[in-house]
Order: sequence, then structure tokens, then C-alpha cells
Amino acid sequence: MITMYYDNTCPVCRTEALHMAEKKPDAIRIVSINDAREELAKFGISEDEAMTYLCVRDKQGNLQKGMDAVRLLYKTAQLPFATMFEWPVVKQASDMIYPIFARHRNRVPNWMTQLVYGKVAADCKEGMCKTRGK
Repeated sequence: MITMYYDNTCPVCRTEALHMAEKKPDAIRIVSINDAREELAKFGISEDEAMTYLCVRDKQGNLQKGMDAVRLLYKTAQLPFATMFEWPVVKQASDMIYPIFARHRNRVPNWMTQLVYGKVAADCKEGMCKTRGK
């Protein structure tokens, strides 16, 4: 089983996490970054870094970050287009584009998230998600 650490205040992140957990509940465990600060710190990942770039712990206990994490997540979820991210040109382009997307993902409108996933997490409205303590 892999573990996906996600920003539970970001509609894109929360929706994707819930989608992945529904798709492969026996293969993908989702954990909010708020609940995993100490665990991520053991890998040298700051909260700010984890809140910016996707982090996934693989079956061997190693931490993947950024597009490496995305590729592992999509492969584990057996998404039909997952292998495309391994193609040399696509891999190189996605490695360059991902950091830009990651830093600006909170600007993605809910309608785009819905277009990709068919829905937006129920508690995410107007670009933010309601979480514990909010």
C-alpha cells in the first residue's frame, strides 16, 4: 500500500485524494498533511514543502515528491493514461510544468476540477475546503 499525503484545504488536492482512495482503497491510503507533519519531517520534508508538492510514500517506505509522486500515484491507481507520464518527452515536460502547477493549484476553478474528476469534494466551495478547526 502507498500513502498519499495531501493538502486538505485545496479543492484539487482533496478531490484527487478522495478520488484515489475510492478508486483503489486497498492500494492507496490518504493522509492529510495536517495529520502527518511529524511523519513527513522524518523524511526531511517541511510542512511548506508538503503543502506545495505532492508527497507519496511507496511500498518500500521511501518518499517520492513532485512528479515522481504523481507517477507513482497514477500507476498505483491504474489510471489509463499513467504510462504516458513515463514517455521521455512527456516525462521531461511534466517535470518542468509540475512545480508551476503545484504552486498555483489553488487558483484552479472548481469547474475545472469537476471536469477532471466529475465532482469537487463536497466540503470545498469557492476555492477552499472546510476542514477541522475552520
